[in-house]
Amino acid sequence: MPRLTNEQKQAIVLTFYGINPRTLQVDSVSMTRDRKLTRYGIGVPTRTQIIPDGVTPQSEVVTVFELSDIVEVAAHLSNEEFFKRQIEGLEARAKVMRAERDASKSA
Repeated sequence: MPRLTNEQKQAIVLTFYGINPRTLQVDSVSMTRDRKLTRYGIGVPTRTQIIPDGVTPQSEVVTVFELSDIVEVAAHLSNEEFFKRQIEGLEARAKVMRAERDASKSA
């Protein structure tokens, strides 16, 4: 079996979307073929985590990046309407959570 080039190893194969419990915003974490998880974005510190052997990527996203309500999207399916609707639903849920938090602060 031929060895993968560095570019092939670093190709994104999955993206996980989830709600950040501190900001109540939807964050994303990308997984590369060589099992590295990376979160980056506006207002979010960049962080990379190698997935240990025997650990699922999903559990690592929940444990290390502390995201909830995870939606997993394969890179080649990221433009599919089904996944777009799932992410929109996640964003709507986060918006409701922010509104509830803000209402409880003002009460």
